[in-house]
This record gives sequence, C-alpha cells and structure tokens, in this order.
Amino acid sequence: MSTPNFATANASKIFAFGFNKYYDQETIDANNYPQEWLGEYDECRTQDDFDFSIESCKAALLRLGWGEIDENDGDRSYNTHYFAERVKAVEIAGITAYVKVQAGATSGYYSGANFDWSASVELDSIYDEYELTGRYALTAEDVIKDEWLENRGMCKIQAKNIIKRIYETFRNLVEECEDVFEQCSENLLACIGTFSNGEAIYENLDTERGCLKAACC
Repeated sequence: MSTPNFATANASKIFAFGFNKYYDQETIDANNYPQEWLGEYDECRTQDDFDFSIESCKAALLRLGWGEIDENDGDRSYNTHYFAERVKAVEIAGITAYVKVQAGATSGYYSGANFDWSASVELDSIYDEYELTGRYALTAEDVIKDEWLENRGMCKIQAKNIIKRIYETFRNLVEECEDVFEQCSENLLACIGTFSNGEAIYENLDTERGCLKAACC
C-alpha cells in the first residue's frame, strides 16, 4: 500500500516546498563537479532549500508581529514543527477570549513538506482550550454549556455574538498566515484524487511556478 505524500490538516491548499533537488549541468559546471553526477540527488541543496523556506516564512511572520515558537506535534508519519504563533484578544460581553494560530511545516511522507497551521481559543476563566476547526470546533452551544458568562441567560443572549467575533479574528489571522505561506512555497497544490492503494494525485494550482504539474506520491 502507498501513502499520500502530503497531509494538510487545516490549510486551504497544499503550500508545498522542500522537494528533492538534483544536480543539473549549470551546478556541475559552476562547481567543477564530476559529469557523472548529472541527474543525481543533491542532498546539500535539498536541505539548504528546505531550511531556507522555513526560515523565510518564519522571518516574514515575525515581521508581521508573530512570535517565535519551537513545538512539535509528535506525529510519526507527518510530523509538524510549529515555528511561529500569534495570539489576539477578543473582548466582548465582559470576557476576553484569546484566539491563537500557530504556523508550522509538516514533513512529507516521502519527500518535501508543506506549510500548515493550527488554531485554538481559550479564556482566562476556563482552562480548557477550544478547537476552531474540525468536528470539535467551538460553537455557540459550547459557550452556553460551559457558562462563559456568569449568568446563563446572558450566555444565551451573547453566544452568537461571541462566536462571530472569535471566528472573524481567527479568519483574519489565517489569511495573514496563508499569505506568507504562499510567498514562501515552491508550489501550490491540491489533491485531486486518491487511488485505492493510497496513491494520491496532486494538481499544480500555480502554473507560473511550473515546477510540478502533477505528482503521484
């Protein structure tokens, strides 16, 4: 059985980078390398380009006011290293909710990687973090059930407004994050199909970069 190369938990597309590099004639001529290296895997350039993409992305986010972090999610197949985060406070109905988006790079199963993000929200008065994506994403019912406000009746009145403000802030942070991802990616891809054996087909969404029309991994 094969396995898709890229795993994207939340990003709107696959912001791919770090593809394997191979010796070309220009590199061989410029460095006096043996001619038989032509077409061989270039480990140094692959790693340098991989590191450069992450550092460029992190630097761009830091310039926008994000903070530097160093965290890993521990996934054995598609490990994600988070390198930047931004937290914004949302004040409404007498409470303060802290919306957090973390930016990271997820290793490809076979090669390369893709930028992705995670998001959550928490309150000072409630120690649990709430997810903002997936099946357990925060809802107005959670605000009421967990009594975000001291008065349950006020919770019911304000729940939708609280949710609206939180998700507006969340979307703004994600947009800022993905704008930087796009600038630092080699290719913008979409998975257009998966075969029964697990192989995935990727379509290039950015033909100007042209490095990868489609790939099966």
